[in-house]
Amino acid sequence: WLNRRPELGSQRITEVEILSPLFERWLKKQPPNAGAASDFFDWNLRNIKKIMEANDSIVICNCLNILAASLKSCVEDNFILAEDAYRRVLCFAVMWGFGGLLEPEERTKLWTKFKEVLTAEGHQDAIAPCKDGETIFEYVPDWTDKARPWKLWAPSEWKPPKKLQFSALLIPTMDSCRAEYLIRIISDHSFTRTPPSF
Repeated sequence: WLNRRPELGSQRITEVEILSPLFERWLKKQPPNAGAASDFFDWNLRNIKKIMEANDSIVICNCLNILAASLKSCVEDNFILAEDAYRRVLCFAVMWGFGGLLEPEERTKLWTKFKEVLTAEGHQDAIAPCKDGETIFEYVPDWTDKARPWKLWAPSEWKPPKKLQFSALLIPTMDSCRAEYLIRIISDHSFTRTPPSF
């Protein structure tokens, strides 16, 4: 993914220079207090109970597809984000790539460990400002701001239709809001014939 990124434009070389060390430090290095785990993938395999098993190649493809879709506007408008903004976007993509198929309790465990990784690497600016009981999964980088600050994910206010058809009701919830967003950015992303899509 990183090797092919410059094909999208000369600005992507800077993007690769920013992202490459983050992948190395966050995912390939042994996490703090990880016991026998050799890297974050290994820690994930040993410590997180999944609803649906996904091997490391599926997990990294999910991360890269979310990351590529999240950076689509940067490519289209040919601009580079600040380094801290890239850290927030990558953190978002990594957590959804690893944690999208997890129950809330396991997401909390995953996020707690990843916060340790971010803190150990000196990347506290990538940590979402979670309050008690919240995780990164309640936050999203604000795509309307080039600094990509964290914002709390909130479903839109539901207004009942004039003619109520119970079978056609879709009341926005946090889960439906997140799912709709992720489906939208992935479906708007350019697909290739060779899997994975990124």
